[in-house]
Amino acid sequence: MMGTQGVLRCVPCSFYGPKASMISHRVLFRRRCLSTAIRGREIPRPIYDFRYVSAISNNFPSWHSPRPTYTYNYGRVGSVCRKQLHSTNCLHSTKPASALGSSDKKVAYVDSSICSDTLEDNSANKVTYVDTGCVVYNSRTRTKTPLTRQAHSSLSWYMCGPTVYDSMHLGHAVTYIRFDVVRRILSDYCGVPVCQVMGITDIDDKIITRAEERRISVKSLAENYEREFLEDLILLGCLPPTCTARVSDHLPEIITFIKGLEDRGYAYRLTDDRERVSIYFDVGKYGDRYGALAPERAQNNLTTKKEVVDEEVVPTKANKRDARDFALWKAADNTDGVSIVGDVSWESPWGSGRPGWHIECSAMSCHILGDHLDLHTGGIDLKFPHHENEIAQCEALHNHTWAQCFLHTGHLHIEGLKMSKSLKNFTTVRDFLGIKDDSDNLSSPAAVDIDSRKGEMIFAPQQLRLACLMTKYNAPMHYSDNLMTQALNIENRFRTFFSDADEFHAKNSSSKWSAADTQLMKELESIRFTIDDKLRDDFDTPGTMHRLLDMVTTTNKHMSADRTQAATASVLAVRDYIDSILSMMGVQMQQTRNIDSSVNQSRVSTEEVVDHFVDFRSNVRDKALSALKSIKKNSRTDETTKEKLTEEMLTVLKSILTSCDGLRNEVLPSLGVSLKDSAAGSKWRFGQLNVPTLSPKTKGTTTDTKQ
Repeated sequence: MMGTQGVLRCVPCSFYGPKASMISHRVLFRRRCLSTAIRGREIPRPIYDFRYVSAISNNFPSWHSPRPTYTYNYGRVGSVCRKQLHSTNCLHSTKPASALGSSDKKVAYVDSSICSDTLEDNSANKVTYVDTGCVVYNSRTRTKTPLTRQAHSSLSWYMCGPTVYDSMHLGHAVTYIRFDVVRRILSDYCGVPVCQVMGITDIDDKIITRAEERRISVKSLAENYEREFLEDLILLGCLPPTCTARVSDHLPEIITFIKGLEDRGYAYRLTDDRERVSIYFDVGKYGDRYGALAPERAQNNLTTKKEVVDEEVVPTKANKRDARDFALWKAADNTDGVSIVGDVSWESPWGSGRPGWHIECSAMSCHILGDHLDLHTGGIDLKFPHHENEIAQCEALHNHTWAQCFLHTGHLHIEGLKMSKSLKNFTTVRDFLGIKDDSDNLSSPAAVDIDSRKGEMIFAPQQLRLACLMTKYNAPMHYSDNLMTQALNIENRFRTFFSDADEFHAKNSSSKWSAADTQLMKELESIRFTIDDKLRDDFDTPGTMHRLLDMVTTTNKHMSADRTQAATASVLAVRDYIDSILSMMGVQMQQTRNIDSSVNQSRVSTEEVVDHFVDFRSNVRDKALSALKSIKKNSRTDETTKEKLTEEMLTVLKSILTSCDGLRNEVLPSLGVSLKDSAAGSKWRFGQLNVPTLSPKTKGTTTDTKQ
């Protein structure tokens, strides 16, 4: 994909001008240009046109064309690269002497995170990428960039999973649901093949501490919480990862990775007073490349107390070379390997110990997905230092850009604070769903019957998913009863719409389209293009949901129009489209009329419904009988007494009406039944569920999971 002599191809850029060098171009959605390496010698011209263009410069119009192919060639570039603050990957090539005015100069345009003082021509590392059709906010470039994948390959995606020492809470659940929606949009809507690997940390200091507290083996505790975690993913309706990678299964690969860093000079040994060896990553050796995700925190060493604790190892004779250096291999201390928790150290070239926090994900990702990663995701709390250190480890070893794109989800907040175990304001997934939690009983490792658990739920996972869809995946989400009420109302609107559309279809049989049908189809086509843009523009699910609800409103007006007979094809087309988009995002609305509706994902007992109606009837009957006996007893009375009897009757009637209202407003909604009174009569349907107040569960834990 090299240009002609003296010419480079830029990937992708948005700033054009006679005085602009290629390496100062900023990211633009899906556009390329031709540009000479000499400033001002030639105005660049476009060679690929793309559908979605958001030009920063107004010098050029917008173009439209099919999906492009990107080719990157990775190498280490000189100081000229750092001075220009370029923000994207570009091709690099050797310039002819006539173009550069020198016979011994090379110019390489690559990501600024891999700049150094020397030049290396790594032509063997050339990788060709194809566009997925989506633009995402890339945490690495801090701009919106096209999401690409390697040609002739699935999109390689590594996602940080849990540290399995405790139950999943709602903060974790929101992260997994959001990335499940992203995955569904990529695979089911955009048609992108996805290979998703999720890392499971089953070797960690927190696991050892919890196992010692409960006096069980580390293996038993980790296996129990891993099994519970995977069950919770099923309960939440999340697709299983393509591959689940456990740290305990990859110790040889982790040790090999550390040896590679040591051989290249990016790791050094520290020995304590008992001659126990730990291995640290040398951030100083890595240089200015450190800070690709969080430059301010990386350069100023803005590390929280929790992050410092995570990196602590046994006392050493010498201090670390740099305060930012982090542990790759932790030497075993005297308490490791005790019989209570089992063996928690492994042999290595440096002695007995266990891997550090960050090296685990780097080694597992590279072992399974290779040394070029298309997408890396996790919670925003992992951006620094975890993901930052992953980049440093991988690019120090491979000497080229490792992960093209990073996506991070926002925190879940409750009462203004981040939901976390360290703040003790968390609610577990099973508490939220109303499922009895027997995870503390770790003596029996039998798997849980997921289907039987669904009958115990207070909330439905679908309602939490709808709440997630109403917020951007990378924005904070504030949990409250109002949020869940909004999600329930949205669910009820869609359910009512599908039911009304089916009823409309049953009552109308005309095949002749009217002007209203034509207009409705025009509205649908407009919504299709709008939603397509929003889904491909950084997975804008809030905008998508609003457009779907707008279409529901428009179609409801169409169905309520006064006419004798109407065609139903247009309404069914809208219904099917809305259902397809919701299903694609993991929201199932098909079983709207079944007793086991997705309102609470449980079967409403017929006996339970009958019991409430029998109790109601008995209450009404008793009050009516009481009033009748009172009237008969006082049938021969004066006018004053009759007035008193009338007042009594009014009181009885008010009491009866109050009972009716209570049945409608409290009893039936608690069973997932919606009852509406009108002048024409009363109608009921399986509908909105009352929202109980959710109290955070308090546990005596002190740290967050690695999520």
